[in-house]
Amino acid sequence: MSFISNVADKELNPSKEAVGGGLQPLIPTGLKLHCVVAGVTIKPEDNYNKECIVIEHHVMEKGQYENFSVNHKLHVHHDDIKKRDKARTTLLAYDSNAKGEILKAIEAEKDVLSNVNFLARSLNGTEIESEINLWEMTDIETGEVRSGNNIKSIFPLSDRAEQDQKIVEKAEEIEDDIPF
Repeated sequence: MSFISNVADKELNPSKEAVGGGLQPLIPTGLKLHCVVAGVTIKPEDNYNKECIVIEHHVMEKGQYENFSVNHKLHVHHDDIKKRDKARTTLLAYDSNAKGEILKAIEAEKDVLSNVNFLARSLNGTEIESEINLWEMTDIETGEVRSGNNIKSIFPLSDRAEQDQKIVEKAEEIEDDIPF
């Protein structure tokens, strides 16, 4: 999960989380925002998780959340086959919205899932619609409740354009009988 705050930040402003050296309000669950992939890193294995791919999203949509960052962790090396397959499918969804280089490399039997430079080159700059999730957890050691945002799911921007077009067409079909 991303954007875990520390105790001092909670005391200063309980409605915000520490993110990237500053504070930003949390984005509500279910909100879909136009984002761009701004970075790809590989988080090394720790006591809790195997190595995972972290994809950083920057919100491009004008408004309250413009320029916010939200991370998406993909556990492509997870021991649980279902979680691993879901993460790999999600990575291919990113790839299908980008240049398609990751799938081509996998089909050529190249090990690209641990090559951060290849992943970054393939995905950086990809525009995508991201559905945001708000999470909370209780720290086992301190009992402190922590919260933050992560990416729940992603969609191609073309889906959004099609939905917007349907809304416009439906609005044009409605006859307005109000005389002015």
